[in-house]
Amino acid sequence: MRQLVVYCERVSSEQMDWFKELKRNAPELLIVAVCECADRRAVRRLIDGGIDGFVFADQLEEALAPTVAAVFTGQMVVPREMRDSANRPSLSTRERQILAMVVMGLTNQEIGARMFLAESTVKSHLSSAYAKLGVHSRSEAVAVILDRSDSLGNGIAAVAPKAEPRAA
Repeated sequence: MRQLVVYCERVSSEQMDWFKELKRNAPELLIVAVCECADRRAVRRLIDGGIDGFVFADQLEEALAPTVAAVFTGQMVVPREMRDSANRPSLSTRERQILAMVVMGLTNQEIGARMFLAESTVKSHLSSAYAKLGVHSRSEAVAVILDRSDSLGNGIAAVAPKAEPRAA
């Protein structure tokens, strides 16, 4: 197997396109990205783009050799602090929109009416989102979203508790 170690100062959409094209043309190629800075979303995009390992540039000396060795054995390697977002499949924009409405307490029928979708389409998006979140019901999905809202990325509404009515 061939391996490629790529340095990127910052993760850009051009690099994402390049990684995807590279993987499309050489699916057997193992790619380790070394980046100066990247947030959870950038690491998620790198993984979606086809990289097999990720190392922060400031950890290069101690992390590159073990990362390359692990990738060579078929493992995906990301820094510990990035694992939660790296292991979770990405939710589509539509799934995020629908889940935000679920958190707000809307029914499938109400969500469909607001989004101009058939109720069966809403159910389909929810089934897909549940599978990605590793849950089996609305209540489990809401619990996961509210417990981990910081790691689910933008697009899932954080719901504030209802305000108490003010005395006049």
